[in-house]
Amino acid sequence: MKKIKEIFENILNSFKTTAGGFSARKLAGFTIIIMVVCLHVKWFNSNHWEYTSSILGLDFGFIAVCLGMTTYENMKKNELPKD
Repeated sequence: MKKIKEIFENILNSFKTTAGGFSARKLAGFTIIIMVVCLHVKWFNSNHWEYTSSILGLDFGFIAVCLGMTTYENMKKNELPKD
């Protein structure tokens, strides 16, 4: 029971601007991945294969955005201060 309470507190603390809790970016990514999995399962069961290119395009676009955000963040952290 103690571990469940700790997890719940960290989830709630991740939405604060303090250092405690889980990462909000990780929680948002987790939520989006769960939604994508649910939508893919629903799509696979529907037999509408004419949307394959659209679905894969959205998937690859999402992955590219996630990688781009991480790259941008790392670039901003390593940016030299201007004189």
